[in-house]
Amino acid sequence: LRGGQIAAFEKFFNDRAGKWQAFLVPSWNGELSTGVTNSINSPSGDPDLWIDWCDYGTHYDPVANRLGRYVFLLWSDGTFFAEKVTAVAASVPGDYDKLTLASDLPKTVDVADPPVIGFVYLVRFTSDELEMEYRGTSVAQTAIGFLELVVSTPEVDVT
Repeated sequence: LRGGQIAAFEKFFNDRAGKWQAFLVPSWNGELSTGVTNSINSPSGDPDLWIDWCDYGTHYDPVANRLGRYVFLLWSDGTFFAEKVTAVAASVPGDYDKLTLASDLPKTVDVADPPVIGFVYLVRFTSDELEMEYRGTSVAQTAIGFLELVVSTPEVDVT
């Protein structure tokens, strides 16, 4: 970590009260896609996300499974959006799944230039203590683990 990143990470850790408050971490993998079998754009200002068919409602049911409750989108211009999946509204085998998100998409999901779409995991730190090893006045190194939560937890505010 360098400069302002040190204070920002310490604040993030302290705002979570160490291991007591959960937070979201994107996988950074594109587990989901759009534009391969499905040709439906998802417009900005709409909570519906049309993805290529993967039988989402069966495999990633956001009510029954922890994987699938949250997704992220990363557009080529760097725009990042993460949100809770509230429903799997429609599915056409071999074509598309329609996910309804808790809030509207900030940008259009264009099948001609699709964003990376993947899962977001609900995690918490494994320790209440943060140790920083300073390698100069503005450079520090730390290592801390986190684990995925596998039990029901209070709702997490992703804003």
